[in-house]
Amino acid sequence: MTRTLLAILNTMMVFISVLWISSAANIRSTISNTNPRLTSSGDVVDAHSGNIVGPINGTYYLYGEWYGKGNFAVVGATDLPKLAVYSSPNLTSGSWTFHGLLHNNTNPGWSGSPAWPWHPHGAWYSPWAVYVEARKKVVLWFSASQSECCVAQWGVAESDDGIHFTLISMTRTPSLNASVDGSALFVDDDGTGYVAYTAVDAKGMHDHIVAIDRLAPDMLTSTGERVALFPDYFVEGVMLFKRKGVYYVMYGSCCCACRQGSGVVVYMAPAITGPWVQQSRDVNCKADVPICAGMPSELGEKVRPTGQLTINAQGLALSILPTGVPGESTVLWHGQRWLSGPNNPPKCSTLCAKATGDCAQPPNYDKGADFDYWVPLSFGVDGSVLPFQNFVNEFEIELPVDDSGLASLV
Repeated sequence: MTRTLLAILNTMMVFISVLWISSAANIRSTISNTNPRLTSSGDVVDAHSGNIVGPINGTYYLYGEWYGKGNFAVVGATDLPKLAVYSSPNLTSGSWTFHGLLHNNTNPGWSGSPAWPWHPHGAWYSPWAVYVEARKKVVLWFSASQSECCVAQWGVAESDDGIHFTLISMTRTPSLNASVDGSALFVDDDGTGYVAYTAVDAKGMHDHIVAIDRLAPDMLTSTGERVALFPDYFVEGVMLFKRKGVYYVMYGSCCCACRQGSGVVVYMAPAITGPWVQQSRDVNCKADVPICAGMPSELGEKVRPTGQLTINAQGLALSILPTGVPGESTVLWHGQRWLSGPNNPPKCSTLCAKATGDCAQPPNYDKGADFDYWVPLSFGVDGSVLPFQNFVNEFEIELPVDDSGLASLV
């Protein structure tokens, strides 16, 4: 046997050993987009438009908007949605455990806090949580309104265990001194935190624009330093993350709880401050255009065509999940499929409309049972986000079993 053949065989054996070790240390979970996500007791997981943090001590935590049993209405709403937390060891349906609503699963609850100035009213939406290694805490930001979307400020809370949160504020404001309609938290490799957000009615600017603020070291407030401002308007559902040294911001044309969903616009940069470069086409669109729309926009069909979305879901959150392979993570996109649950009013195009006429909601329509669409993003060799594929019924995701060296709350 020649030395060359021996070298090849040795290389193959090392590769097989590494592959076996990787597989032995990981599990593969199947995620369905066609069947409801269920708790271990068989209830539908009612947590929407939020992200997953973990594993922390071997557990994943899902935060989201909670609607309860029954109908949904944005117009005039003062008490819904609220925020819920679920946990799972592997993200699969049937494995989730409900840990309650964040405002009343602690003792004392948020109702007695001066940080909730308009108690008992409040509509809370678009939660985004991060694990802060330096503080060994989970920090959560959300849009906090005393009435309805979208006149809101930032709500901020923190937790020692990922379940029970102390309310810090419901009146934080961004550098643009505007209402906020959804945010995304990000902690960089050096421990610096940032929040990307949609600003509503910022003075002297178009409506619904996206910016990034730098956070204070404790991640509980904005420093007031704006590090980026994006050119598009009438957009929402902002997401911010970093992959292999490249920074990404994604958002879509405004949807307002619309059945059609929204596109996915992608910006990339070598630094958080830019320069930010937009990918040439919307990655959730069949047409080759920069921005695709679900609901019509004032920019018109030529600029933002409707009826061309690949996936009829509105992107509102994103999770970065370890794969067990050093330097590799799954970037999981979360889209809400408004008006997709059983017994929804079939001719209604948006839940932002008054619940009358075509949008009258049948008594047996349960908003909390609307479906979400989760899918891992795919990337090109140049780091660009690849266009979405047709509807993915289910997929497998690789997760680490041994959480040594991962996040841990003590």
